[in-house]
Amino acid sequence: MTIKFLFKSIVVTAVLTGCATEQPRPVTEDSASIHAARCAQLSQEVESLKGRPARRKAAMDRYQLECLDRR
Repeated sequence: MTIKFLFKSIVVTAVLTGCATEQPRPVTEDSASIHAARCAQLSQEVESLKGRPARRKAAMDRYQLECLDRR
C-alpha cells in the first residue's frame, strides 16, 4: 500500500464515522415556522404556474417532497 492510499483510507473512515455519529437536530419552533413558510411559498409557486405544466409539475413534486413527505 502506498502512503497516498493509506491517507485516503484514513480520511474516508474519519468522515464516515463522523457522519454516522452525528445526532439529528431537534425540531424547534423557529425551524417549524421556517418550514411552514417554505411550504406556503412552494404552494403559492405551484398556484402561480398554472398554464405552465412542466414547471408546475416540478414545483408540485418539490412541494410534495419537502412538505408532504416530511410529516
